[in-house]
Amino acid sequence: MSIRPTLHRLAVATVAAALVALTSGGVASARRPAPPPDLTSPSTPTNLTATSVTQTSVTLTWGPSTDNVGVAGYAAWATDHTSVIARTTQTSVTVPDLRPGTTYTFVVQAHDERFNWSWPSNPVTVTTERELNPPTTPMGLTVGR
Repeated sequence: MSIRPTLHRLAVATVAAALVALTSGGVASARRPAPPPDLTSPSTPTNLTATSVTQTSVTLTWGPSTDNVGVAGYAAWATDHTSVIARTTQTSVTVPDLRPGTTYTFVVQAHDERFNWSWPSNPVTVTTERELNPPTTPMGLTVGR
């Protein structure tokens, strides 16, 4: 009894199985390289303007950004704040909850799905309308002892 024919049959069977897997879309052909990471930031939003200013809000509009994969959204920042004031997927946003008679400077940045951020847009400075109705005089005040 010889081991050589058994080893030969085993080798032939292994090669045959590998060829079947390669030609039929088996395990050997299922591995594909991972897509390259997205390291490209969106372009800078352009022409930031304030289109409507009230006592407590401002509407900002800008030109759209582009990205190699796609722009996922925008964030509006007041330059004297460290947090986002408003987020949107559109090219305009109304920023609420501002103080009357206060000056703000805003910028907008675009981001993609991987949170690659664009450079900030041009800044736009606005002053909200001042409060027109002064507070009413308190009534019924007494001095306690």
